[in-house]
Parts: sequence; C-alpha cells; structure tokens
Amino acid sequence: MVKPAKRINIEGIEARYYSGRWGRFDQDGYWVVGGNVTGATVMATEEEAIQRCRNTALIKTAEGMPLDRATYEAECDRFGVTCHSDEYIDSGSYSLRYGDFHLPEYSPSQIIERKLALRRLGEMERPSTAAAVPVSKPTLAECPRCHAQVSPSLMMAGSLGPLCPDCYDDAEGDL
Repeated sequence: MVKPAKRINIEGIEARYYSGRWGRFDQDGYWVVGGNVTGATVMATEEEAIQRCRNTALIKTAEGMPLDRATYEAECDRFGVTCHSDEYIDSGSYSLRYGDFHLPEYSPSQIIERKLALRRLGEMERPSTAAAVPVSKPTLAECPRCHAQVSPSLMMAGSLGPLCPDCYDDAEGDL
C-alpha cells in the first residue's frame, strides 16, 4: 500500500514529501525535486520546506503592475529592501528583464528588490501621455522644372538635373 505524500501548503505554495525528499511545483506546474532546475533544490527537512514556501509566497506579493516613483519607494520601505535611483534601474534593465533570480541562489530580499525595480522600469518605459512627441512634417523636394512638391526619393537624376517623375517622362527625349 502506497503511503500518501506529506504536504505543506502556505498561501498557495505547496511542497510535498515523497521518496525521502521534499519537493515542490515550479512556476510552470512541473514537479521538481533537486537538481539545478530553476528554483529547485532538495529541501532536507520539513522546516526548510516550510521556509521555502513562506519565502516564495512573500516574493509573489512583490509582483504586479508597473510602479510610479512614489509607490516604488513605498513598496521598497514595506519590504525593507534598497530603493534605487531611476538611473541605476535603467542601467541594469537588461539584467532585470532577462536575469534568473530564484531561491536559494538569491535571498528573498534580493529577489524582491529586483522584482520591484523591474516594475519601476516598466513604468519608466511607458510612453508618456502628457508629453506628446511632435510629429515632423515629411520633407519634400521641389522639381526645378514644374515646381511640384514630391518626396525626395521620387526625384530622378537626369542630364538636366533632378526632375520629378512627370517631368522626367516628358523630358525623355532631351536626356
């Protein structure tokens, strides 16, 4: 008879004891036990499994929508992590977007700090609705023969100089 697995569930984060080891589901729903899989390590004791579940639940509370500056600073204070300048966040944008920050390689506070900075980066990169970008008028070239305004890419070079397509067609015999 198979003995049911021992389970821990803290705020939706689950760990199970199976075959002498503690394991959990990863962010993609796969059962992971040990190895060097993203976020997966063997948790030797029940206390370690409980702590991992608590840390993972805490980290999940730091996820969410982009943050304006004041909210970002308030969230950093709430979690007790370092609040960085916008310039510092912008300089590390690649790392924030593509870095793999998981337990136990990083502490919960390091992961939360990066998640909050990523949320701040999202707000910094949003197009501003207040400052409209001026739309430049397309530059036009004037045909020296008929004075028509045409796109510079349509001007054709002939022996008589640059001409618009109509004048070029008319002057075909003169070229």
